[in-house]
Amino acid sequence: MNSRKRFTIVFTLLLVLLATTYLLAQIDFGFFSTAISLTIAAAKAVLIGLFFMQLRSSPSTIRIAALVGIFTFAILLTLTLTDYRSRNPVSAPLTGIFTREPIQYRAPFEASLLLN
Repeated sequence: MNSRKRFTIVFTLLLVLLATTYLLAQIDFGFFSTAISLTIAAAKAVLIGLFFMQLRSSPSTIRIAALVGIFTFAILLTLTLTDYRSRNPVSAPLTGIFTREPIQYRAPFEASLLLN
C-alpha cells in the first residue's frame, strides 16, 4: 500500500474518531464519559504517533525516546493529580477585595455586652 493511500485511510479514521468523540459528548454516560473520551483520545494519539510521526518505521532508539516521553508525562500527571487530591479545599476570598463592595467588619462579641 502506498503512503498516500495509507495516510488517507489514517486521516479518515481520525475524522471518524473525531465525529465519534463529538457524538458521544452529546450523550451522558455518567462516570464513564471521561473514560470513553480518554480512550478515544488515546487511539487518536496512537494513530498520529505511528503514522504521521512515522514511529512505525523509525529505529528502536526513536521509539524508546517516544516511550520515555510518554512515561515521563504519565509520572508528572500522576504526581500533579496526587498533589491536587491531597490539598484542602480553598475557601472563598473576602468579598471586598475583588469587588467594589466594602468589607463589613464583625466584632467577635456582641456590643451590648459592653454596655452592661
